[in-house]
Amino acid sequence: MKQFKLIFRYDFNPNYQPTPEEMEVEGQKWGQWIGSLAQNGQFVGTNQLGYSGRVLKSDGSFVDNIHMSGAEVLAGDMVINAQDLDEALTLAKGSPILEIGGNVEIRDLIPM
Repeated sequence: MKQFKLIFRYDFNPNYQPTPEEMEVEGQKWGQWIGSLAQNGQFVGTNQLGYSGRVLKSDGSFVDNIHMSGAEVLAGDMVINAQDLDEALTLAKGSPILEIGGNVEIRDLIPM
């Protein structure tokens, strides 16, 4: 088995405020997907990113905000076990972020 990082992104809409019910449903979807990966021995770990941060530049200066490419923000990541990139892609297709128009970048991890 190899390890792959799934990188989750979506278009940020500052005007959208999900209801508590919507947040609960989303949480359940993520929990079910992660649970199925864990049950199959494919889940290694995950992180959700917050909305505050800084971007440090090579000259030592920094910006007091998160990096956004257009309206797209990095929402989080996950490390999974898979036989190859094709299997990792198949597993990534279960991500709930795809249901809200987001995307998943799949990268192989190189042990160091």
